[in-house]
Amino acid sequence: MRDEGEQYGDNDEEDEDDEDASEDGSFRSNCSENTSDILEKAHDRIALQKVKEEMKALEQVVERRNEEIEILAVQLRRAVATKCDLILSHTDLEYHHELSLKSKGTDLVIIQKANYTLLEIRAEVEQEFMNELAALAESMKEASIKHRQEIRDRGRVHMNAMLEKDYQIAQLTEELRAAKKVHSKFST
Repeated sequence: MRDEGEQYGDNDEEDEDDEDASEDGSFRSNCSENTSDILEKAHDRIALQKVKEEMKALEQVVERRNEEIEILAVQLRRAVATKCDLILSHTDLEYHHELSLKSKGTDLVIIQKANYTLLEIRAEVEQEFMNELAALAESMKEASIKHRQEIRDRGRVHMNAMLEKDYQIAQLTEELRAAKKVHSKFST
């Protein structure tokens, strides 16, 4: 009987060894899968961080552009207010001129000269206003073109980085497959 017990004890040890080997194999495959998952998550996190950094940079560019636009808008409002003041002055002058014509007083010549002077000033101011408006429009156009170009350039850089990461991921995937093949050859 004792021999049978020892025989069964030996079988128990062999069974335990077989169980340990199968658990070790499944543990290694789980580790490989977990490693690839962690590697993917790390790459995703790096890519996400780069995208966030680029978004912050773009937000700063947009803020600068918005500040420039606000400055240009203030200048435009000031120019429009000046033009409105001149138009009101001109309208007032025309009204007084009309009254003067009705009364046909001696002030007619003085008012005509004043009106002529104001018309010249108005013409100069309108010319300056139109020049400023054209300059503002041109600078806004240039700023817009520059902004679009910066966005395109950053998009290209981002796309190149993404393509490079995709290439690295493909290489790592191939290396992982090769390592799994080698591992499967050694385990069989």
